[in-house]
Amino acid sequence: MARVARDARSIGRADWRSRGTRAASRATSERDRGRDADDGVGVVTSARVVHRLRAGVEYEISNGCENAKGRAFDDFQSFLTASLRELETSHASPMLAHMVRDSMMYGKLDTDRRRMLLNNVSAALPGVVQSAASTIENASAPRGWAPPRAAAENAASTSSSSSVLAGVGGRTKSATDMKSTTEAMTTTQRTETASAGTAPSNAKPTHVEVSRNSSEFPSIIVFDLETTGLSKEKSRIIELAAQSLTDPSAAFSTLVNPGRFNIPPAIKALTGITNSMVSAPDVPSFAMAAEQFEMFIEQVRQSRPGAPVLLVAHNARQFDAAFIQYEYRRLGRELPSSWRFCDTLPLARQLLRPDGLGKFSMDVLRGHYDIELEGGDVQMHRAGTDARVLADILNKMLEHPRAKGNELRCLEQFSFSLGDPGAGSLKRATAEAKSDSERSWSPGGAPGWGGGGTVSLSDGEEADLGGGWAVVDEFENEEKLESSERESSPNDNVSLRGVQKPFWAAEDPINGILPETVDFQKLVEITAKTDVSELRLDVERWKETPIDVLKDKVPKSTMKALKAEGVSTIEAVLRNCPRKYQEFSAWNKSLAMGTQVTLTGTVRSMQVRDYMRGRSIPNTILVEVDLPESEITTSDDNPWGDNKPRCKVKVWDHISKDMRAGMPIGARVSVRGTLGTGDRNCQFSIDGGRVAPIAEDAPILESDGAEIVATYAKRGQMSNVEWHRAISASMDIFVEKLPADPVEVSMGRDNPLLSELGLLSHSEAVKNIHRPKNVEIVAQARERLAFEELLLLQVALLQERSRLQALPVSETTEGVCIVGTALVDELRTELPFALTRSQESSLEEILSDMAGPAPMLRLLQGDVGCGKTVVAAMSLLAAVGAGHQGAFMAPTEVLATQHHRVLTELLSQMRDPPKVVLLTGSTKTAERAQILEDLSSGKIGIIVGTHALIHEKVVFNSLGIAVVDEQHRFGVEQRAALLSKGKVPPHMLTMSATPIPRTLAMTKFGEMALSVIDEKPAGRLPIITKVCAVDEHDIAYEAMRDEVRQGAQAYIIVRLVQESGSSRMSEVKGAEEEYARLVSKYPNVRFGLLHGQLGAEEKAAALEKFSAGETQALVATSVVEVGVDVPNASIIIIEDADGFGLAALHQLRGRVGRGSRQSKCFLLHTPGVGENAESKEDRARDRLRVLEQSNNGFRIAESDLQLRGAGELFGTKQSGQQVNLFHASMSTDLYLLEAARKAAAEMISRASLSSEPLPAPIAVALETRPALVLDNAVVSGGQVVASN
Repeated sequence: MARVARDARSIGRADWRSRGTRAASRATSERDRGRDADDGVGVVTSARVVHRLRAGVEYEISNGCENAKGRAFDDFQSFLTASLRELETSHASPMLAHMVRDSMMYGKLDTDRRRMLLNNVSAALPGVVQSAASTIENASAPRGWAPPRAAAENAASTSSSSSVLAGVGGRTKSATDMKSTTEAMTTTQRTETASAGTAPSNAKPTHVEVSRNSSEFPSIIVFDLETTGLSKEKSRIIELAAQSLTDPSAAFSTLVNPGRFNIPPAIKALTGITNSMVSAPDVPSFAMAAEQFEMFIEQVRQSRPGAPVLLVAHNARQFDAAFIQYEYRRLGRELPSSWRFCDTLPLARQLLRPDGLGKFSMDVLRGHYDIELEGGDVQMHRAGTDARVLADILNKMLEHPRAKGNELRCLEQFSFSLGDPGAGSLKRATAEAKSDSERSWSPGGAPGWGGGGTVSLSDGEEADLGGGWAVVDEFENEEKLESSERESSPNDNVSLRGVQKPFWAAEDPINGILPETVDFQKLVEITAKTDVSELRLDVERWKETPIDVLKDKVPKSTMKALKAEGVSTIEAVLRNCPRKYQEFSAWNKSLAMGTQVTLTGTVRSMQVRDYMRGRSIPNTILVEVDLPESEITTSDDNPWGDNKPRCKVKVWDHISKDMRAGMPIGARVSVRGTLGTGDRNCQFSIDGGRVAPIAEDAPILESDGAEIVATYAKRGQMSNVEWHRAISASMDIFVEKLPADPVEVSMGRDNPLLSELGLLSHSEAVKNIHRPKNVEIVAQARERLAFEELLLLQVALLQERSRLQALPVSETTEGVCIVGTALVDELRTELPFALTRSQESSLEEILSDMAGPAPMLRLLQGDVGCGKTVVAAMSLLAAVGAGHQGAFMAPTEVLATQHHRVLTELLSQMRDPPKVVLLTGSTKTAERAQILEDLSSGKIGIIVGTHALIHEKVVFNSLGIAVVDEQHRFGVEQRAALLSKGKVPPHMLTMSATPIPRTLAMTKFGEMALSVIDEKPAGRLPIITKVCAVDEHDIAYEAMRDEVRQGAQAYIIVRLVQESGSSRMSEVKGAEEEYARLVSKYPNVRFGLLHGQLGAEEKAAALEKFSAGETQALVATSVVEVGVDVPNASIIIIEDADGFGLAALHQLRGRVGRGSRQSKCFLLHTPGVGENAESKEDRARDRLRVLEQSNNGFRIAESDLQLRGAGELFGTKQSGQQVNLFHASMSTDLYLLEAARKAAAEMISRASLSSEPLPAPIAVALETRPALVLDNAVVSGGQVVASN
């Protein structure tokens, strides 16, 4: 059954289907069959089999895919399998073999998957046969031959307009025709900028108008959807509607049952859709609605045979298309690969911004074009109405003077695909089969060690493929697809594919919350109508209260001390939180001596000693203890009770005149201290007592109760006692003056985030952080104040993000808007491998940001060898395809050279790849001059380099995106200098191969959105890691010698270049001494030496010899941490491993594991010396075991954070600045941080849309709290100002 499930999934993903031929038109297939008939008996036979198969498939589909019986075969499965096997005899290929295997599962599939399988078979057959026939016809002719450049440019004028859209909606051109037209279209697109920047200087080809009635013009389906919110991960679709652009009567609309997800009040007010409406019995689940949607698309396609289909939505790139894709993945499915989308939002900006229009929401565009609604505005914001309105808007925009006659190019410029356009291609299937074959006979002895033996890890367990490697990918546990029965019962708690992720790989909370997102704008507008907003912008009501109001409530000495410490408001007094708490039990007779107790009572006498240093006799106060009324015995002579116990309070501190005046005889006081024995005058004593006056009507503590007392750190003249006085006096004034909960007012009272978090109110948190009733309430108060602290920090960071994304352009100029994915699709079609899930999601987030108009600011995190460069290459290609240029900056020449080589090899698979050049400090003068000239003229598409890219003589024609690798190695000024090379702010993608804990990534680099690649490409074997004690070091070197003997290579890493003479570093090895020792000990191994003190040429030569295999083992320092890629290296030995950080060790370990051999890493542990050596050694071994237990860099980073806290990881940036958090913890408060980040993004976007300032409580808090220091700016008062 497991095999059945796997095969069913592979059929659903169409692994063997070729993109180039998945929708070949009937005319093309007839032409292919005619050509096959001239190529010999084998090809003629193949054509007949294909013809027979097509007829059988069409008959089976027309009969509902019921596995019908035939005259010559028992059922359709037998016919299908036999026919495919007959084809396989003359046209053997991995794809056909896969098709045969899948056909044998036909009878076990449900109807939908049978239909999907048959459609895929029908679409793939022409490509299989044509590929084999072209090999027979002309073995020397390369596949997808391109015409000469002049011919291609001529072809562009007639066929480029259909090239991108040809793959949509089912029947398309053949693979060769598609590639030729794609090339022509690409040539055209590179000459166009996205309405900003200057176009490259090469001449634009002439375009021929394509009639909207032509079969080359797509059938346009306008669609819209309504959801329960903006987050794809946390929201669901509740309505889906579509209609044909040319035939309004062809329409589709349905409500969608979201299951257990409720519709928020704001969505209900916006759309009128209620929970009862979507939960009606006849409302389908999304799975059923998706089937209806696909059927509607198929009907539109059949209405215009041969024409592609284009799915159009307003803000499709950033919302609608991405939301539908996410819903499909919840069902364990991918979007049909033939679907292509178009976004009308950037199209509207491009066409209408020059006309003076400043906003482009559906409501604004409807008013601009005077489009009337049937039934009035009450119908707006329902999916069906929005789809009809958008159809009218699109028709109007296509009649715009700048679009008239160029309609198809306008649509192409903003059209894109989702998913993998190369899934199941013959090239990829062949590469995967070859990779599987290579792994099966790899000489590395995988999964064991070297020759197949095993090694014990430091905990005694045996290392194998899984040993020492923690599996992080939780997706693989989802073996079962949802059945149709479960899909029809959305309320069931069903585990869905693609939903579970490790917390460090979750989507950044700010994704999808953008000022330009029209869906967010709808919510802002409706929230503004329902929210209580009188307090939201009233700054005066939220200003802090001057400290002068305390002058009659605290001693003059306290007021003077507060002012001396710079405390000017009562809110600032209350922000001084306790450094610790102490619990005192209410006194009762059963408590043991030495217990910390508290009580209330009446002063009966006081004996004050003269003040002297080192006093040996304390002050004493005799206190009559208060008892509950039930314990008091009264008499006529003593109606107040004659059995009240008395205690002697010993006060060692000086009792001032003011204190004595406040505690006269008969005054009520509270007492805290240590319980002691009594004497003849009292029943017990309290030593080290703290006595304070209380009100006459103050309550008496219950005998089984307790009191939590705060202790404050001393600041100048403000002692603990002084702080207690000031805070007690400030608290009552603060609570009375507070108009409302500041966060509730700032976020909106109906915001579901507050109810989800379940936090205390602000006033309750402030009271309980100073006067807690119990320990539990202290934790709750800290949680609320930590959220507020993180919220302010995120607002400051995202304000900096907004400042960096601000466009210094006029209202009639567009930023760098990149939507089209033509070049990206071309490259993905040619890749011999599929992107991982993490790469897919990261690429989608990047492309969504690049749709603009604000420049992207995104940090791409990824583990070593996870494939960040491929994602960066596709981001650069998207910019080049839109007529811009891309820059790729690396910190070192070695790394820049490697990136240039990888990009060149990767893009060489394209028919007409963009020009990629390398610019570094060592580039020769003549070559540099030519590069600068070509860069300025636009002939260069992508430039890779080091700091040389930010030289003043480097001028771009139109910089669209800047990619910065190892971004933490560049200063803020250097990154800003690269961005300044754009004529308008370009998109910025920074990358880090050092995984950063999620909390730190969202604070230290909080001005950037976060994307994470936490998977490695398929086929990568995990690196087995072992921590070696001193007596096990020889095991590591013997393993190295064995690996070298089998043809592999090795690294030996040491910390120093030369051994140090200091006592502290005397045991640490140096590279030069270790190199000499190893050469002497292992004469049969060819060693090399590499460290930072070598010259540039010496380092290059050492790396070249190692890469070429001349050097078998390389002795090096940590200079090889990044930028060195030798797939044949399979073993790394790290000396003095306890002296490296976990991140550095993980980076070094990543130098191996890049080939097909099983790789190993030995961490040589050196025992500690000096004081506490044993405990230090234990801590070091525990830290190293984290690496032994996991290969996942994100898990290692999180473990490191838990082991040693945020520390210096958070404390400083390149400029040495820092941010201090009092309540929040980077180790434990991830959920609060994510909630605060989302809330901050919503606040800033709402303020931007409404053209209003930040909420008054937030603005006042930023102004009065200590400044939050960012990279090069200080946020104060809600504004960003330059820092000294």
